[in-house]
Amino acid sequence: MKKLIGIKLLSFIILLILLQNINALDIPKIISFQGKLTNTNGSRVNNTLPIEFKIYDVVQAAALYGVN
Repeated sequence: MKKLIGIKLLSFIILLILLQNINALDIPKIISFQGKLTNTNGSRVNNTLPIEFKIYDVVQAAALYGVN
């Protein structure tokens, strides 16, 4: 009887670990973004320029993700 309970508990723990790994796979590592860059006149910019993207927490609106 104790052996059966141990097997069920171990199976449950393994199932939880597998479910956590499946959820982690759903999070994309790359964000795809397309758009066009224009100047103040609305003309397209054809130069190579540095661009910095920042992603903020919607709830806090002050928490910046990816910054230590």
